[in-house]
Amino acid sequence: MLVGAHVPREDEKWQLYITLLEIVDVVFSPAITANKAAFLKDLIEDHHIRFVQLYPGASVIPKMHYMIHYPRTMLRYMLQFHVTYRHN
Repeated sequence: MLVGAHVPREDEKWQLYITLLEIVDVVFSPAITANKAAFLKDLIEDHHIRFVQLYPGASVIPKMHYMIHYPRTMLRYMLQFHVTYRHN
């Protein structure tokens, strides 16, 4: 990442951004497992907690709230796809 070379690694806001990139990587990964969903849940919780700490005057917007539901929804649809695909 070109910008990353100019930002101190210990910068808390940069670390928050990196966590968001990790969330995006998991959400758009080609396969989801129970372990990956649990990891995603932890990443999202960590992101939201740090966001509130770093930006105390800012509100958690609906898009951020919806992220909380991603791991469960991904698992639900992954299991439905797996069962449907196996029976076809």
